[in-house]
Amino acid sequence: MGLIVRSGEPPKGFVIPRAVDGFEQLKQQLNEYCKVSAIENKASFIPVIPLILTIVLYAILFTAKAGLVVLIAGIVALLFQGWSIFSMRNIGAKTKSPKLVMSVFIFSWLVLLWLVYQRVSSTLNSR
Repeated sequence: MGLIVRSGEPPKGFVIPRAVDGFEQLKQQLNEYCKVSAIENKASFIPVIPLILTIVLYAILFTAKAGLVVLIAGIVALLFQGWSIFSMRNIGAKTKSPKLVMSVFIFSWLVLLWLVYQRVSSTLNSR
Protein backbone atom coordinates (compact mmCIF):
# COMPACT_ATOMS: atom_id res chain seq x y z
CA MET A 1 0.00 0.00 0.00
CA GLY A 2 2.55 2.55 1.10
CA LEU A 3 3.54 4.56 4.15
CA ILE A 4 1.14 6.30 6.46
CA VAL A 5 2.79 9.33 8.06
CA ARG A 6 1.14 10.67 11.20
CA SER A 7 2.22 13.57 13.36
CA GLY A 8 1.27 16.82 14.99
CA GLU A 9 -1.28 18.13 17.39
CA PRO A 10 -4.12 17.81 16.46
CA PRO A 11 -3.11 14.50 14.88
CA LYS A 12 -2.93 14.61 11.10
CA GLY A 13 -1.64 12.15 8.56
CA PHE A 14 -1.09 11.41 4.92
CA VAL A 15 -0.24 8.42 2.73
CA ILE A 16 2.84 8.01 0.58
CA PRO A 17 2.05 5.34 -2.05
CA ARG A 18 4.65 2.74 -3.07
CA ALA A 19 4.38 4.01 -6.67
CA VAL A 20 6.31 7.19 -5.75
CA ASP A 21 9.79 7.32 -7.30
CA GLY A 22 12.43 6.71 -4.63
CA PHE A 23 9.95 5.16 -2.19
CA GLU A 24 12.52 2.96 -0.44
CA GLN A 25 14.97 5.87 -0.14
CA LEU A 26 12.24 8.06 1.35
CA LYS A 27 11.35 5.28 3.76
CA GLN A 28 14.99 5.04 4.92
CA GLN A 29 15.20 8.82 5.37
CA LEU A 30 12.03 8.84 7.45
CA ASN A 31 13.40 5.94 9.50
CA GLU A 32 16.30 8.19 10.61
CA TYR A 33 13.87 10.65 12.25
CA CYS A 34 11.18 8.35 13.56
CA LYS A 35 10.24 4.72 13.93
CA VAL A 36 8.80 3.19 10.75
CA SER A 37 6.45 0.31 11.40
CA ALA A 38 4.30 -1.76 9.11
CA ILE A 39 0.55 -1.55 9.42
CA GLU A 40 -1.28 -4.81 8.98
CA ASN A 41 -4.27 -4.72 6.69
CA LYS A 42 -6.84 -6.66 8.67
CA ALA A 43 -9.98 -7.36 6.71
CA SER A 44 -12.94 -7.89 8.99
CA PHE A 45 -16.46 -8.81 8.08
CA ILE A 46 -17.91 -7.65 11.41
CA PRO A 47 -18.81 -4.12 10.15
CA VAL A 48 -20.77 -5.72 7.28
CA ILE A 49 -22.96 -7.86 9.57
CA PRO A 50 -25.46 -5.07 10.41
CA LEU A 51 -25.94 -4.32 6.71
CA ILE A 52 -26.52 -7.99 5.89
CA LEU A 53 -28.91 -8.34 8.85
CA THR A 54 -30.86 -5.28 7.70
CA ILE A 55 -31.16 -6.59 4.14
CA VAL A 56 -32.35 -9.99 5.38
CA LEU A 57 -34.88 -8.45 7.78
CA TYR A 58 -36.32 -6.17 5.10
CA ALA A 59 -36.47 -9.04 2.60
CA ILE A 60 -38.40 -11.16 5.10
CA LEU A 61 -40.60 -8.20 6.03
CA PHE A 62 -41.66 -7.52 2.44
CA THR A 63 -41.85 -11.08 1.10
CA ALA A 64 -43.29 -13.13 3.95
CA LYS A 65 -46.93 -14.14 3.71
CA ALA A 66 -47.47 -15.33 7.30
CA GLY A 67 -48.59 -12.57 9.66
CA LEU A 68 -46.53 -13.82 12.59
CA VAL A 69 -43.31 -13.92 10.50
CA VAL A 70 -43.97 -10.39 9.23
CA LEU A 71 -44.65 -9.20 12.79
CA ILE A 72 -41.45 -10.75 14.19
CA ALA A 73 -39.30 -9.47 11.29
CA GLY A 74 -40.86 -6.01 11.65
CA ILE A 75 -40.28 -5.84 15.39
CA VAL A 76 -36.66 -6.97 15.02
CA ALA A 77 -36.12 -4.44 12.19
CA LEU A 78 -37.60 -1.66 14.33
CA LEU A 79 -35.46 -2.62 17.32
CA PHE A 80 -32.36 -2.86 15.15
CA GLN A 81 -32.99 0.53 13.54
CA GLY A 82 -33.77 2.03 16.95
CA TRP A 83 -30.46 0.71 18.25
CA SER A 84 -28.74 2.24 15.21
CA ILE A 85 -30.36 5.61 15.90
CA PHE A 86 -29.32 5.40 19.55
CA SER A 87 -25.73 4.62 18.50
CA MET A 88 -25.74 7.52 16.05
CA ARG A 89 -26.97 9.81 18.83
CA ASN A 90 -23.86 9.03 20.86
CA ILE A 91 -21.60 9.55 17.82
CA GLY A 92 -23.46 12.74 16.92
CA ALA A 93 -22.89 14.17 20.38
CA LYS A 94 -19.13 13.68 19.98
CA THR A 95 -18.92 15.05 16.44
CA LYS A 96 -21.59 17.74 16.84
CA SER A 97 -23.45 16.60 13.72
CA PRO A 98 -26.47 18.66 12.71
CA LYS A 99 -29.82 17.94 14.31
CA LEU A 100 -31.28 17.43 10.84
CA VAL A 101 -29.39 14.14 10.58
CA MET A 102 -31.01 12.87 13.78
CA SER A 103 -34.39 14.05 12.53
CA VAL A 104 -33.92 12.02 9.33
CA PHE A 105 -33.05 8.92 11.36
CA ILE A 106 -36.14 9.32 13.54
CA PHE A 107 -38.33 9.99 10.48
CA SER A 108 -37.00 6.83 8.80
CA TRP A 109 -37.83 4.84 11.96
CA LEU A 110 -41.38 6.21 11.88
CA VAL A 111 -41.70 5.30 8.18
CA LEU A 112 -40.49 1.78 8.98
CA LEU A 113 -43.02 1.58 11.82
CA TRP A 114 -45.80 2.56 9.42
CA LEU A 115 -44.61 -0.01 6.83
CA VAL A 116 -44.54 -2.75 9.48
CA TYR A 117 -48.03 -1.80 10.59
CA GLN A 118 -49.32 -1.87 6.99
CA ARG A 119 -47.69 -5.23 6.25
CA VAL A 120 -48.92 -6.85 9.46
CA SER A 121 -52.45 -5.53 9.04
CA SER A 122 -52.58 -6.63 5.37
CA THR A 123 -51.34 -10.14 6.16
CA LEU A 124 -53.76 -10.52 9.06
CA ASN A 125 -56.73 -9.18 7.05
CA SER A 126 -56.07 -11.50 4.12
CA ARG A 127 -56.95 -14.57 6.19
